[in-house]
Parts: sequence; structure tokens; C-alpha cells
Amino acid sequence: MSTWGGLRVNGIQINRLREGCPPELLAAFTDDSLNIHSVAANEAYGEEYGEEIIEVARLSAPGRAVAQRLDMMGFTAPLARDHLAECIEDDRERNENLDPEHKPYALDATYLLNYSVDDWIEDFKAGGPSPEEVGMDGMRWIVRHIDYMDERVALRTALLAVPDAQVTVDLDFIEEPEHEPELATLCSTSLNGLREEGAAHAPVVVLTEGKTDVEILRPSLELLAPHLVDFIKFMDYGGRPPGGASILVNTVRAFAAAGIANRVVAIFDNDTAASDAIRKLDQGKLPNNIQVRQYPPLEIAARYPTLGPPTEDSLKGQISLADVNGLAGSIELYLGRDVLERPDGILSPVQWKSYIEGSRSYQGEVMGKAQLQEKFKAKMDAALRDKSVLESQDWSGIQAIIDVIITAFD
Repeated sequence: MSTWGGLRVNGIQINRLREGCPPELLAAFTDDSLNIHSVAANEAYGEEYGEEIIEVARLSAPGRAVAQRLDMMGFTAPLARDHLAECIEDDRERNENLDPEHKPYALDATYLLNYSVDDWIEDFKAGGPSPEEVGMDGMRWIVRHIDYMDERVALRTALLAVPDAQVTVDLDFIEEPEHEPELATLCSTSLNGLREEGAAHAPVVVLTEGKTDVEILRPSLELLAPHLVDFIKFMDYGGRPPGGASILVNTVRAFAAAGIANRVVAIFDNDTAASDAIRKLDQGKLPNNIQVRQYPPLEIAARYPTLGPPTEDSLKGQISLADVNGLAGSIELYLGRDVLERPDGILSPVQWKSYIEGSRSYQGEVMGKAQLQEKFKAKMDAALRDKSVLESQDWSGIQAIIDVIITAFD
């Protein structure tokens, strides 16, 4: 894009945008800031371009609105004041090494003595100091302090002085009509691109059905993949009671509606209740940074002991083998054979609970969850004390869940 207009505050050019208008600056505006207007080519680019009327694109917005957007991006008034103070001090130090006999330098150095950020703000409001005081055009002297700043810092600094100013950025002239749709969403596209870029370095947020999943998965990640701890953060449920699949669906919807920039993995149990809840979630409308997954199928679950309801032949129910993948895969089923196996060598059975009409399947649950969790904790403690025992422990289920999280955005 051309930079003929640069970045202006109340018509005063505060930055020439030498490299064009960057997306970081475009994000300070909204799409409705764009307007297309006609102008003579020589007015836009210089006399040598003639009087041909061309259409140019301009962003224009109230200073207070732009300042608030900059504040939300971290370019606050205190930050702007700090940067300006550094620039003024740099000028003072630079003048000490210049020829004192050169009148502009001498005037500049004298004017800068005891000069402060507040003095600069007042000078900007007044249209700059007089040339007799600084040896050059007053506004040129004012702007030179911010001209080489990051464009966002320069803009926020100028708005300290004139918060009610109109801020404009002139973009390129429109050579082809088909370019107009791209310009119409230029600001939002730039902001979304910055969010995606930032999210690439931010942790992936993992949402689970409840705090028990987090209490198991978080230390497991530290043990099995310590190199990923700073890239994966589990949602802290604090003292909240277990939520379940329906609560997790509502959380996913809330995250999507709030426009959370982080990449988010919502990982559900591998059971009927979860599948039924996910069925009601329109994943096609979720943003790309939110991925919905379930705990993966397990080999051990393909032929797993289950306890059915009482029958005439077995009043306490009967143990039979079944594939419980997708029907009873809560976190406890992933704790490893060494946790699931009872002293008699039998795996802790899955007990069939309710029939879920929407999924036309039964919901199952591993029996003795509390005991299994305690057994896993002892297993974890042993591995933390001596990592060599990992080779003799079964971590395949937990590792499979971690793999699903890691590859969610592949």
C-alpha cells in the first residue's frame, strides 16, 4: 500500500508509515472506519501525477475510540508516557554531542533543559513551540520525538495531547473494483491474523468435564511430557463440583461467544453421555481455534468386564465382556491396567447405568472410582520419586489422551 497520507491526528502527520500500513496499526481501527473518496492524483501523490481523479481508501475514527482500542492491546497512556520520556532524554543526551555554535542545535538544547512529558503534551496542543525557541518548525520539532516510535505507541502518545482528535490513515488508491471487498474487512482481518499469530505462542487451554480429569492429566503431563508443560494449560476448576459433559458443552459455547484468542481443546470422556452432549453442539459454527475431542478408544476396553442388571439367573447381575469404548470411557478407564486390575486379577468392572434415548445406548461407569483414583495417585507418587519405574507401569491410556491434545490442531 502507498504511504502518501501516513498516519494523521487532526490532519497532522505523526508517522510517515515508511513500510506501509502494518496490520498492527490496522487493528486499532474497525471495518466501519473505512471510507472511499475521490481525490485528484496530484493532491495525493504530488504535482507530477496530474489532475486525474482517483479513488482512495481512508480509515478515519474518533481519537477516543482508537485510544481505547490501543489500551485494550496494551498500548496504554502510561506506556506512551514512558516511551516519550525516553525519547526526550535521548534528545537531551544527543544534543550534548552536537556543535553548540550551530544555532538550531543550541536552541534545541536550551529548550530541552528540564523539558518534560507534560511540556510536550502542552506544546502539541498549542501547535508546537515557536521556531525561535527550537530552531525549526514547531510541529516538526514535536513530531520528531515520536516519528520513529512503533506506530501504535506514536498514535497513543499524540492522543494524550488531543484525545478528541480525528485519526486518519490513508491507504492505497483503488486500481481495480474487485479490491474493494478486501478493503471492507481489512481491519478485522488484520486483527484476526494478529490473534492467530499470538495464539501460536500462547498456551493451548484444555477444558475437561471436571476437576478430577485435571487432577489426573496435569501431573501426568509433567511426568510424561515435561517439555510441553508451558504449552498446555488445563482449566483450573478450583473447588467447583464435577461438571459433566453438558456443562463442558456450555463452557465451549461461552468461550466461542467470548472470542477467546487462545487455542482451546475441549476434551470429553469417551462415553455415551459425552457423545450425546456433543451431538447437541454445532461444531461447524465453532471458530477454528476451538477443537472438540473425546478420549480415544482403548484396546483394553474392547473386551472389558461389565456388570449388567439383575436377572432371574443372577440376582446380583452377571459379569460379561463387552466393548465399552464410546460407552463407559471416563478418565478412570485410562489409568492403566496396573490400576484397573484387582488383587484377584479381574479388571474393575463397568456397571451399566442409564439408557440414553438420544444416543440409543447405555451409559456405563467403572466401579470403585474413588479407590482407582487413590491407586493411581500412589502410582504417580512412585513415578515422581523414581522415574525408572515408568517402564514397569502402564501409562498407555493417559499417553493416548495427551496425544489427542497434542494433535488436536494437526
